[in-house]
Amino acid sequence: MNHDFVYLFSDLGSDASRAGELPLILSEAPEELRKQRDAAEAEIAQRLESARLPVGLRILRSLCWLLAATMLMGVLRAGVTLSRAYANAPGVFWIGGAGLLIALILELIRAQKSRHVLHDPHFQEYSRLLEQADEEIQQTLFRTLPEEIRSALDLSEGDNSLEILELPGKPGQPSSAFSSPTRNLAVECFRREGELCVYDGTRILALPLAGARLRTLEWGIPVDGSTWLRKDRPDSRKLRKYGVICDNAGQIGLRFCCALEVWKDGQGYRLLVPAYELLKLALLTELDPPKLPGEGEEKSVLSETAEKEPVRPVFYWRFPKEQAGFWATRSSDVSFRAAHPKLYVLLVCLGIFVLLLPLIPMIFLIPAGTPANGWVILLLIGCFTVGTGLFNIVAAWMHQYLGHWFTLGCLVLGGLMMTLGWILML
Repeated sequence: MNHDFVYLFSDLGSDASRAGELPLILSEAPEELRKQRDAAEAEIAQRLESARLPVGLRILRSLCWLLAATMLMGVLRAGVTLSRAYANAPGVFWIGGAGLLIALILELIRAQKSRHVLHDPHFQEYSRLLEQADEEIQQTLFRTLPEEIRSALDLSEGDNSLEILELPGKPGQPSSAFSSPTRNLAVECFRREGELCVYDGTRILALPLAGARLRTLEWGIPVDGSTWLRKDRPDSRKLRKYGVICDNAGQIGLRFCCALEVWKDGQGYRLLVPAYELLKLALLTELDPPKLPGEGEEKSVLSETAEKEPVRPVFYWRFPKEQAGFWATRSSDVSFRAAHPKLYVLLVCLGIFVLLLPLIPMIFLIPAGTPANGWVILLLIGCFTVGTGLFNIVAAWMHQYLGHWFTLGCLVLGGLMMTLGWILML
């Protein structure tokens, strides 16, 4: 991969613009206003993040919902009355009820924390400051623009709007190095004397089109679903040819994207867009669009593939924190799936197999006619716990490992539960 490009609308691009090192800026809002807006936006994001449950409690809540649903399905499919089912296996009711109660309590805590944040006077004040800063930036920016640009923006009715990708972390690297997903950003574009002008609400960039080109970048990129701008659902069938993937939880990823590459004073710059915006960008720039992956048998010369190192497992003892814990979000799963679609399917199948592996022998070892009492349930939960530890080992190849302590805890605790359940069941 070529790392000599400066990536526009990214951390690096923002730093360069603030330092006056980005010669593409035609006009931008005062630094003081931008800092006020960034501070208000960061405070709002921090307060919204504080309303979420910690990762451990979110995992516990999901497990409790799953446990309660499993117990309920078992009772309903038993084919007996509730009183008879309780007499046969009272432990099922107590365990399922406890799981349901814990899940409901955690859900109420989450809802209460969210309600408290949204009605907090400080949160509302920062929201007001953000709106005020946006208005002042727009007014200030428009006052400094030449008349021809103001007219172009005023006459725009959305036909020149373009959806671009705003990179997190360190630009110039594939998504495996990202600490968070990319964000979709709507900008206004118009042509001016051999340049493509891009207006994002705080500045206008003038991209020279002499020698510019469009190309595809075959990277696996996670996308922040909260910034999805299209009316079409991300799991829409017609978006698949543009590399959009979406898992059952609604997390979004891109198997590839497109880039406008321009040069000025010997430095290359890239503007990234989703592949479904390629034709619009080609019309705006009057450049020839490259073929997307899968459109032709031969690989296009205007396609760049990220340098993918061999996938190796990542092991550590403790639960990962901060940026190392990006795997804890479902976006990491989508990121790995986008970068390695075939290997992802193989590892998921292997993970499901090892998850169920401790349960398979129990089907044949539990004596026929054994009543479905609480000890049988304990034995099966122990099998599932051991399988979770084995699944965690497989997850290390997807860079989603929970740590050696978690693995050992699952194996030891699950083994004890299986042993106790087996002895008391007989």
